[in-house]
Amino acid sequence: METQLKLAMMNDELGQARTSKKEFLDKIESIIPWDTFVGIIEPCYYKGERGNKPYPLELMLRIFLLQNLYDLADMCVMTEVIDSRAFSEFC
Repeated sequence: METQLKLAMMNDELGQARTSKKEFLDKIESIIPWDTFVGIIEPCYYKGERGNKPYPLELMLRIFLLQNLYDLADMCVMTEVIDSRAFSEFC
């Protein structure tokens, strides 16, 4: 009897696949001292005392870095973060 490939199994296989984008972002992850950057910027970052609460600072830094590395507009980088497994895991 043949086993049917289930969606969960396919997602697991796709998640383990190594792509050049994933490898590049893994290298960037190991190079950048995120804690240091967050510590430097956090005193100046919006606290959210009025209005909407801000997104976490590290997330915003990661998105900003992706935007500049791949030369993407604001909406394009958000679409890529949602659509690309490598981008979403990096963020």
